[in-house]
Amino acid sequence: MLSISFQQRLDNLEIIIAGGGLTGLSCSYELQKSGINTKIIDFRQEIGSPTRSPGIIRDNEFWEMWCKDFNLYSQCNFYNNENGLSGIRREWLEKNIAIELGKNGTIIYPKRKIDHINYRNKFEIITNINSKRSNKIFNCDVVIDALGNKKQ
Repeated sequence: MLSISFQQRLDNLEIIIAGGGLTGLSCSYELQKSGINTKIIDFRQEIGSPTRSPGIIRDNEFWEMWCKDFNLYSQCNFYNNENGLSGIRREWLEKNIAIELGKNGTIIYPKRKIDHINYRNKFEIITNINSKRSNKIFNCDVVIDALGNKKQ
């Protein structure tokens, strides 16, 4: 059990997750389960489309649990190969998780290229510099890098 003062500090944190793939979505989900809302910034126009990674996943039990948590289990078809890897329609899973997160308070900002991150008592994330789309500045206490190998 967290102390009240520590829990109050957590509740007031502004957290931005850079990357809306399965890593960023799972991060947001775990924080949301603890009562902490997040914002997600992603380069793609739509979460889950296009996918930049194949639908091959490890840790099948973890993803089966996730599908149960989101009431998606009956729609998921996991299949295992001899190497312990599973296959799933990744884009479909990402979209459905993003929808459920949005219903519970997570804000997702699509089509945002992160150009600079500065720190002056708070993080300042500057997006879409030199873009036809208007740039935006986000301020937060914590930035979680969930961009993976394919940086935005």
